[in-house]
Amino acid sequence: MVARRVLTLLSALDEASLTSLLQQHGVKESHGRTIISHVIRTRGLGSFTDIPKLPQPLYSLLEDSFAACSSEVVDEQTSQDGDTTKLLIRLQDGLTVEAVIMRYDASEGRYNGYQRPGGERATLCVSSQVGCAMGCSFCATGTMSRPTSLTAGEILEQLLLASQRAPIRNVVFMGMGEPFNNHAAVKAAVELMVAPYGFHLSPNHITVST
Repeated sequence: MVARRVLTLLSALDEASLTSLLQQHGVKESHGRTIISHVIRTRGLGSFTDIPKLPQPLYSLLEDSFAACSSEVVDEQTSQDGDTTKLLIRLQDGLTVEAVIMRYDASEGRYNGYQRPGGERATLCVSSQVGCAMGCSFCATGTMSRPTSLTAGEILEQLLLASQRAPIRNVVFMGMGEPFNNHAAVKAAVELMVAPYGFHLSPNHITVST
């Protein structure tokens, strides 16, 4: 059974919640994409008041209900060679998850005797839950207490925070949690990862491991 959570502010990257707010107050849903694009473009570091041409009442509604980024990095460890960075991310209710940035240069190495094409790339490993109910013997996450599911916004905020540190090209759901036990949030997160007004990643560069 997944533990229930009470969140004071929702992530602005929770598109369903953002759309619901706009509908409730008779605001055009297209403004939601403008808000999301702004948050991603500023990597969560900007303010809602910096977004131009929104209906004036919407600014206060956003400030009361949403955060540009509701999570924060509380610890960061980078390997000596600089290829890997592990982020410990604290969610707004105090729970923590891990995300890992893995950097590599595709041009270093050969394939079938030829130099590999491409250049520097970064892959982000994200978590979908705090804890996991699967209990796999090889995984420490399964020994944690009752699992808690992340919102779509909290999954996406891992990508947002990582993008402050490296240009992320690939995303793999291989961190904490079982993605299919949080299917709705994972699906919503992936949809915004590939959306043109979202992170605009290639669908071929996203892997969900279960």
